[in-house]
Amino acid sequence: MRMMLAKMFCRKMARQDKIAEEGAEPISGVGCVEDVPFYRDLTADVYSPCGGHDLPAVLDVHGGGLMYGDKRLNRRFCAALASCGFTVVSADYRLFPEASFRDAAEDVARAAEFTARVYGKNGFYLAGDSAGAELALTADGAAASEKVRAAFGIDGKLAPPSDGLFLICGAFAFGKSVATALMGIKAGKGDYMKYTSANELFGEYLPRRVYLSSYKGDFLRRKTLKMHELLSARNVPVALDYVPTRRALGGRAFDHVFPVRHPEWSESDLIIRRAARFLRGVPHQSSE
Repeated sequence: MRMMLAKMFCRKMARQDKIAEEGAEPISGVGCVEDVPFYRDLTADVYSPCGGHDLPAVLDVHGGGLMYGDKRLNRRFCAALASCGFTVVSADYRLFPEASFRDAAEDVARAAEFTARVYGKNGFYLAGDSAGAELALTADGAAASEKVRAAFGIDGKLAPPSDGLFLICGAFAFGKSVATALMGIKAGKGDYMKYTSANELFGEYLPRRVYLSSYKGDFLRRKTLKMHELLSARNVPVALDYVPTRRALGGRAFDHVFPVRHPEWSESDLIIRRAARFLRGVPHQSSE
């Protein structure tokens, strides 16, 4: 039953993503190199502002409930983020039901290592939305902790952890049991399961700085608020960009991960630019 509900939810999200794409204008001034191989048979697309070079890098991890989506799902968001002065890498990772959470996390960790090594000599950051936010956080922990890498079966060292994370409407897990934490899908078996819990992960690693974004109507908002509380209690530099309404001033309804789905909206543009400044160390002013 849980798997059926999860599939139905993912189909609904896919329809909303398709609607968001219809009639949307591309982000100008940004180029893209497609299908760059980075691990196994997985590839990534690399976005950068035209004429830009020696920029800090961001790996963006798409959402999709761990069950759908690919590197092109967030292409307009990646272009919008690149326009803020980043090289942005959007990578594929293996999905349910063919792959476990462990497989997806390993792929994201490898994509992070590739991005940091090839493009990140002037700074490296991670971005992720919904389930992608959980994967980004887990991959960052694997980069920092040999114990986490061993639990996930990741051989060898990775690049150092990121300089900061931009996490949008994250599907974060907090308890020891993750069977229902991530879309109600069984995450698999193994020592790695405990590290899908932020409480367990933060016992081995703490992120350098985190920018969180959510809004009043998001079904995952409580997870973002709890993540903010958890990071604050551990003195991690963290900013919460929480929109306290369900609709914009013009009556337009926000939807799940709206800054990613609709980067052309003025509200989304403001969030993306605030996050870019925060990641670079510019003090954040609350949106509330």
